[in-house]
Amino acid sequence: TDYGRDSTDPLTGLFGRDQYEQQLDQLTTIGTLLNEPPWLILIDVAAGKPDPKQRDKAVPDATLREVSHCISRTFLRRQDFAARSGVRELAVLVVDMTQSEVVAATQRLLGLVHNAGRSLSRYETPSVSIGLVRLRPNDDPDRWRARAAVAVERAVEVGSGYFLAAG
Repeated sequence: TDYGRDSTDPLTGLFGRDQYEQQLDQLTTIGTLLNEPPWLILIDVAAGKPDPKQRDKAVPDATLREVSHCISRTFLRRQDFAARSGVRELAVLVVDMTQSEVVAATQRLLGLVHNAGRSLSRYETPSVSIGLVRLRPNDDPDRWRARAAVAVERAVEVGSGYFLAAG
């Protein structure tokens, strides 16, 4: 499946990778002008317990679909932008939210994902590792994305579900 070329990813119903890249570029450009710097929430989806050694393992369609539904139920505002940014990676770009609001939304998302696993087989039960990073004045899209990827790795290492990168 080419998850990037269509405006909407057919499996998840979220925006595709091209739209994600475009939105990331735009927010990087205007982000420092906003009252609250925007956030990039990067979500690595796995089936079963998160395992850093299994990063390349395929994720069942039902698992990705269920996590994308959880994202859509968590980030309801018109200005929230959710996309499938990789084979097993989803992303949300959030504007006009404080750090405490972003953390609260992420905790709600984790709760929804946990509950969603009850309707799936044990091989499809979703687990997520989430990196939260706020745009910095010196970030370009690649740097912002790289910092989010590091935060996801930290979330896997500490096993907390999410990792908030300071700053």
